[in-house]
Amino acid sequence: MARPPASTGDGLYFTRVKVSSVPQAAEVGEQATEEIVTRLSFRFDQVIPVFYKRGNPEIQLTVENEAVELDVEARRLKLRQSFQVEGPAPFLGSMKVQLRDASDALLHEFASTQALYFSGTRNVSISLPETLSLSRSARYRVVVQLESQRSDMERRNIVQLAQPLVLEDQVQLR
Repeated sequence: MARPPASTGDGLYFTRVKVSSVPQAAEVGEQATEEIVTRLSFRFDQVIPVFYKRGNPEIQLTVENEAVELDVEARRLKLRQSFQVEGPAPFLGSMKVQLRDASDALLHEFASTQALYFSGTRNVSISLPETLSLSRSARYRVVVQLESQRSDMERRNIVQLAQPLVLEDQVQLR
């Protein structure tokens, strides 16, 4: 068991642990010279993240939609986002993207888990269903919501955002 130093400040610390398998004991058996023998040996390696949370830290997340495009022909909603993570932890949470029409009716919703460890830029491409009717003359907007909640982690184990993040942008048709 590893213990962090007592002087470690509040935050979420993370590393990766590599777990490898090896045979427990060599195979014992008879070998005959008149037979052909085949041996298979497998080695499994798995890398898993390990997190340690100390105190009750908060993080700041700044996200800007640099480009929001709706490709009508390809039926894809494309976002280019720049983001900045500030604080003693990565952002572990979820992102919900809503495509709405001019009357604010929800046309499509997409959700995914997120893990943002460092600041940077990313592209998000969302496939839209064939049943969704799109028009080049219509006006659309996108609502992006980021929150410190995931279905695969308990909320108390996630470092919370200092404040919720909601972005709204007009969509450019392509």
